[in-house]
Amino acid sequence: MEKATIDHLNNLKVILNKVLGSNTLSYKYTNALNEAIEYLSETKLELKTIKARVVVEQTLTGGVIIDIYTSTGDHVDTFEFDPIETISTDEIGET
Repeated sequence: MEKATIDHLNNLKVILNKVLGSNTLSYKYTNALNEAIEYLSETKLELKTIKARVVVEQTLTGGVIIDIYTSTGDHVDTFEFDPIETISTDEIGET
C-alpha cells in the first residue's frame, strides 16, 4: 500500500483522538484504524489449507513472489512477477 495512504490514516487517528477524547467511542475508532493500518502495511500473506500452503510476499519493487508448499512443508514451486510484467493466461492458469 502507498505510504501516503497509511500516513493519512495515521493523521486521521490522531485527529479523532483529539476530537473524541478518551472514551469508548474514541477507542473503537482508533483501534479499528490501527488494525487497518497494520493490515495495509503488511507485505506478506500466508494461506493454509489441508492440502497446501501458499505464501505471497511483496518485493521491494512492488512485484510479488508466490511460494507453494505441500501440507507437509515440501516446497513445490515459486512464481515471481514484476509490477510491470504482463501476466499471460498460461501463467495465471499455472499459478
